[in-house]
Amino acid sequence: MLCVHHLVQCAEATSEAAQCDRSPLRILGGKPSVRDTRLHVEFLLELAARGATEDQILARYPQLTPAGLGAAFRYAADALKGEHVWELKTTS
Repeated sequence: MLCVHHLVQCAEATSEAAQCDRSPLRILGGKPSVRDTRLHVEFLLELAARGATEDQILARYPQLTPAGLGAAFRYAADALKGEHVWELKTTS
């Protein structure tokens, strides 16, 4: 199974792969999700964007741990690092 947090490093080093086995994130249906929950990172971000607090999310999804929720947000933050948006002007 792929590790979301260290995709490249896991492919390159055994020690990193061992660390990945303990990662709270996994790929499920092609999307990063929290291990053993079937909750996608994208879904958890949407809940937070709609105003749900950490306590509300954890209460609604008891299979989700605080560590798993934190890992989901860290993954999203890491995924957005280096992202750039360029405004392109077109002429007709």
